[in-house]
Amino acid sequence: MENANRGRLMIRVIAHSSYRESPVSYKELSNDSAREAFWRSLSSQSERMPSPEECEARIRRRFGTHLKRHLTNYCRESWGAIQPESSNHSTSGNELERRAAELACVFFEADIEGYSSLNLGIDIAGAKELAGILGGNFDVFMMFASAYIPRAFADALDDSIPEQAVDFEIKASGATREAFAGVNNATSGQFQQQPTPGPPQGGATKGRVAILGKQIDFIWAVSNFSLLPLVLLTLLVCYVAYQGLAEERKLLTDRYEQIFKQHQSMMTQYEKWIAEQAKLESALVQRLVGDLAKQKQGDNLANAPRP
Repeated sequence: MENANRGRLMIRVIAHSSYRESPVSYKELSNDSAREAFWRSLSSQSERMPSPEECEARIRRRFGTHLKRHLTNYCRESWGAIQPESSNHSTSGNELERRAAELACVFFEADIEGYSSLNLGIDIAGAKELAGILGGNFDVFMMFASAYIPRAFADALDDSIPEQAVDFEIKASGATREAFAGVNNATSGQFQQQPTPGPPQGGATKGRVAILGKQIDFIWAVSNFSLLPLVLLTLLVCYVAYQGLAEERKLLTDRYEQIFKQHQSMMTQYEKWIAEQAKLESALVQRLVGDLAKQKQGDNLANAPRP
């Protein structure tokens, strides 16, 4: 590859002292001290993280390979999701072959530039081919980089560092931007339609815009559909919880009604018993009064003088 066909990404991996705290400060630290501070802040959050030397070696050796794998998968899924609007199958096959050939020319190579956190440089071999694959759309490339560079970083380190422990700042070099700006739209890429003979240039432009619109709609649908299962699951959990609370409330209400009825029945029986006891006591008092009256009358007769 010639130097004119190379691009570069500058990545700053920002380590956090914990998941929710501010990034580690590297001001007024030497490069060696900053390196030690960076890996120490990550090792405190992972018990299985390798040594700093091994982490650096894995990044240099594996990062580019994993990023290329993610690019390949991304392209294959996109090519399968959006097909050119053409009934000419041979043209479609040739287009896919051209894209695959361009993809084979793209390579990534990672290097560690220093530590103002962790500074990575990613060399892009085949920058023009990469731009052609993505239709010269630099924004799509940066979207891809933002989504998959963190994943490639985690893959390179065997997921030994929690994703919440680092943030990524990604910038592209001027040569990378020029490679995308220099792509001829007529050569078509991932988001462009293979022009067919006959229609005027305006029709071909509309066709490319339609394909780009479909790609945007597809990305939007996928991003929103990924939230749909979570929303449905949340609604299901809320419904089950509501049903459970309703059943529990009904059981408690029935139980309280039974207790109230039992209490009411006991109070009624107690009132009847009190009434019966009152009657018995009244009858007993009346009987005692009668017996006393009879006894007093008998005593009076016995004490009366005889004639």
